[in-house]
Amino acid sequence: DSNRGKCTNGKARGGYSCENVNLESIVTRDQLETSYVNDIWGWTDPQQNEMEYAIVGMYEGTAFVDISTPTRPRILGVLEDKNETGTWWRDIKTYGDYAFIVADQWNEGMQVFDL
Repeated sequence: DSNRGKCTNGKARGGYSCENVNLESIVTRDQLETSYVNDIWGWTDPQQNEMEYAIVGMYEGTAFVDISTPTRPRILGVLEDKNETGTWWRDIKTYGDYAFIVADQWNEGMQVFDL
């Protein structure tokens, strides 16, 4: 994988600083089709062979990325912003099989996503 890089002398591929970890892959903002990323949260599905997901807060909404194979992440989809105007700040937490997503828009409220 061209995005993969062993941490050597404090640097991984692309010049990323590292210490005792290796870079497995990169999902870019272009791949997510967003201009801004501000938060990330992980979730492991206990019912699907422990598949792992990254839930990414973006300007336009929230992306769900399958990272079960860290060298080949797959973007599964996007939960769009309620107002379709975007927001600079989004926060995500999980509890059980649900993701709870809030944003800094006064009228955004809380989105509850059944994982």
